[in-house]
Formats: sequence, C-alpha cells, structure tokens
Amino acid sequence: MNCSEENQWSVTDFSPPQMNASLFLVLLLAGVAVMQNTDGFSVGQLFGEVEKAVKKGVEEVAQEVQTGVSAGVQKANKEAVHAANAAKKAASAGVEIVHQTVKAAENAASDHDDVEKTQDGGEAAPRKAAGDGPENTKTAEPRSMVNVITKLVTVTHVIFDVDGLLLDTESIYSKVIEGICAKHGKTFTWEIKAQQMGQTEHKAAKIIIDSLQLPITPEEYIQECKREFEHMFPLVPLMPGAEKLVRHLHEHGVPIALASGSDMHNFQLKTKNHQDLFSLFHHAVLSSSDPDVKHGKPAPDCFLVAASRFADPPKPENVLVFEDAPNGVEAACAAGMQVIWVPDPRADRSQLQHKSEVILDSLEHFKPEEFGLPPYNT
Repeated sequence: MNCSEENQWSVTDFSPPQMNASLFLVLLLAGVAVMQNTDGFSVGQLFGEVEKAVKKGVEEVAQEVQTGVSAGVQKANKEAVHAANAAKKAASAGVEIVHQTVKAAENAASDHDDVEKTQDGGEAAPRKAAGDGPENTKTAEPRSMVNVITKLVTVTHVIFDVDGLLLDTESIYSKVIEGICAKHGKTFTWEIKAQQMGQTEHKAAKIIIDSLQLPITPEEYIQECKREFEHMFPLVPLMPGAEKLVRHLHEHGVPIALASGSDMHNFQLKTKNHQDLFSLFHHAVLSSSDPDVKHGKPAPDCFLVAASRFADPPKPENVLVFEDAPNGVEAACAAGMQVIWVPDPRADRSQLQHKSEVILDSLEHFKPEEFGLPPYNT
C-alpha cells in the first residue's frame, strides 16, 4: 500500500486497533456523548455523527489558525513599516550631517586660502591661458572639496588629457584659429573655444564654422590649421606640475594612459621634444584617428577605450581622470570615473563643480594621498 492509499480512510471502515490511541479515545467519548442525547442510534449512524463532529472541530480550528495568522501578518507589516520609516529618518539625518560636515570643510578651506593670500600680499597670478574673451577675475581655492572629505573609492589607474593639461597647446590653438577667423572678418571667442575643447578634429572644425558662418569647409579649415601647427607644436612647453606628477605616478607603479581628442600626426608634433616623459605612459588613445572611438568628448568613448587597454583593465570607478576641458569632465563622468578638473581661468567653475571631485588651479596643487595614491616625497 502506498502513502496515498494509506491516507484515504473513512470513519466507517476501520477498526479500533488501526487507530491512534488518542484519536480512538476522542471518538469514543464523542460517541458516548451523542448516545446520551439520542435514542435508537445504529452503530453506523453513531460514527456518522462522530465524523461530522470531528470535521466541524477541524474547520473551527482551521478558522482560528487562519485568523491568528492574519493578525500576525498585519502586526508584522505594521512593524516593518515602522522600522522602514525609522531607517529613512536615520538616513536623512545622516545625509544632513554629511552635508553640514562638507560645508564646514569647504568654509575652513576657503578661510585658510584667504589667510594665505593675505600673507602673500594678494591674489596669485592666474595661469596663462589662450583664447579671446573676458577674464574671470574670481579665483577659486586651489583645493576644492573631496567627496565626503576623503575618497571612498581608491584609485588604481590614472588617465590624462593632453592639450591644455600636460602641454600648453591651447595658446597655440587660439593664435592659429584667431588668424583664420580674422581673414573672414570674424572674432574667435572664449565661448566658442570652450565648445571646441576636447572634441575630435572634425567636430571642432564644424563647431567654429557653424558658429561664425565661415565660408570654408571643415577639411579646408583643418588643413589651414595644420600648416601653422607644423612649426609651432614642436616648441610647445609642458604645463606647471605635469612632469612631476607623471613621473611620480610612474615611479610608484601606478598605470597611466592618455586620452586626447587629437590625431596621431599632431600628437607626434606636440610630444616631439618631450619623448622621455610621454614614453612613460602605457598607451595613448587619440580620438581623431582611433577607429574604436566612435564619438568624441563629451561622450565617454575615449576614456572607456583607454581603460580597456590597460594590461589589467580596471573598473571605471577606480579610474582617476585629469581634464582641463568642460567636455572632458562630462565625458569622464559619463564613463563613471572620478575626475579632477584643472580649468582655464575664464571657465565658469560652478558649471561642473558637482561633477568633479576636485577643482585645481594647477596640477601643482594635486595631493595624491587624497585618492589613495602614494604621496609626494617631502
């Protein structure tokens, strides 16, 4: 007999020896009670009434169990909601504490910088920059806020932009472009330059042609620029703090790479007299001539491609990007990476202050230890 057959029983077809002793006693007592209140019952009728009584008792017990379970579930739900509300309040309070702490740190840093400037006899001279447009006289502190005071995600790899960050090429770009625009009676402004920075060669050409309605094609514009760049780029100097930072990271085994909007020809011209330094980089991604980069900055392509070409490709959040262009900052953020912004003095720093971990006047002010990198030797 299988298990299902064993469980298919009826009150009228089993004898007392087959029954559990306790169940038999219950049925016997129930039968006596029924017989006391009835006359002329047969044995079959007796067990029929007993079966009804047992079924009714089971149903009542089941109903009571169901009622108890429902009440328990309702109570548990209320307690869960209460706990969730309490957790939400605690989280909100924690966020507010962090905001207050960060604000206090920013105020302290600002006060410290004001004291240093006063002791030095005034404002520090702004970094030399190129392009036409009004000068931004508001000088932000050299070191801005690091998210929640110290970084929560340690940096393992670093990617650098090139133009305007490592090499002082922006002044050359501005001088050449200003000359081209002047030939057509147009003025090259800072607003247009900011849109061009970090873009691929062809996209940058299209931006200025469309903005100023220049009567030339992008190809003609690019060729005219390149003729001037041929003899100017090889003379370009390094930006302040660039060599010290690059050599420091390389000496400590931190993987470093380049991600630029430039093409191979111009890149070779610019780095011609700085081969010792640029040979330290693991690789360079040049958006204007790299087939894997489908879109220039502010799209994240160049940074994602650069990260993928390391010998040990890192997670995006473990990559620190150095950028001078607003488009570059946007691209790094879109790639999910941490970014340090070293903007032109005329850039609107409030525009991207919430997207960059730190805003610096110069690479000279960078503190590696704030991002889990080896500190400079003092």
